[in-house]
Amino acid sequence: MTTWIKDNESPSLWAVMRRDGLTWQIEHNARGHAMVYLSLATAMRQADRLRKTAERDTIRVTKYDYSAEIIY
Repeated sequence: MTTWIKDNESPSLWAVMRRDGLTWQIEHNARGHAMVYLSLATAMRQADRLRKTAERDTIRVTKYDYSAEIIY
């Protein structure tokens, strides 16, 4: 298993999401990459930037936990 942060028992990722009608989609940056972060602070900072240009309730930060690594 990959060691992301030393002694981190439960690694997680944070995604900046935007509401698209009835569903939530991961927001992409200008180069088309999904906005997924290892740090909550970084994800919150990006979400605050997006809220300045969009309605506040259409942007959220979602946490993804995982306990196993999938290798494809």
